[in-house]
Amino acid sequence: RQLAQEGTSFSEVLDQLRQRLALRYLKEERVSLQQVAWLLGYSEIGAFNHAFKRWTGTSPGRARNLQ
Repeated sequence: RQLAQEGTSFSEVLDQLRQRLALRYLKEERVSLQQVAWLLGYSEIGAFNHAFKRWTGTSPGRARNLQ
């Protein structure tokens, strides 16, 4: 109820946190994309790829190579 009063939801907060953490983890080259997906709570790398593309418009691998 408190989140709703602030105009957000648990899933939105979780999504924003995952996005920030994904960008941080991708800077660490020794952490594989599979590990990043697992650290963010995704059981499948495909789900992580889909979410990352929704957040940024590009794939996690491409984003990592651009850094």
